[in-house]
Amino acid sequence: MAPHERLHAWRACLRLWVEIYRVTERWPRREWYGLAAQIRRAALSSGSNIAEGMAKRGTREMAPFVDIAFGSVTEVSYQLLAAKAVGILSEAEYLRLSAIQASAGKLTWRLLESLRKRARSDTQPPNRPSAQLPTA
Repeated sequence: MAPHERLHAWRACLRLWVEIYRVTERWPRREWYGLAAQIRRAALSSGSNIAEGMAKRGTREMAPFVDIAFGSVTEVSYQLLAAKAVGILSEAEYLRLSAIQASAGKLTWRLLESLRKRARSDTQPPNRPSAQLPTA
């Protein structure tokens, strides 16, 4: 198993992409190169960026990729709303996909925050007692 496959965020992004792909297969042909292509790219990009980030050497190198992944997951949120607004996506499909998107977004955000916290602690010097003389 690749390191990224162990991450809950990556798994949630994969689920999001699969569900987006399945739903957009049924969208009108006129949207195949428009909104359908765009939402598929955004959903695919989220998991792809997490995978790419995990291939980097350290926490600092990983974080920008996870940040981009979070942006892509957020982009899907807007695209779902747009699809619902023009009647391509039913209310039930919108609610179902929005819940999947929200879960992927929350897990990706948690991963990003964890990486940022770890990067900050890696750069902090260890706590050392000050070299003060005892007072009488």
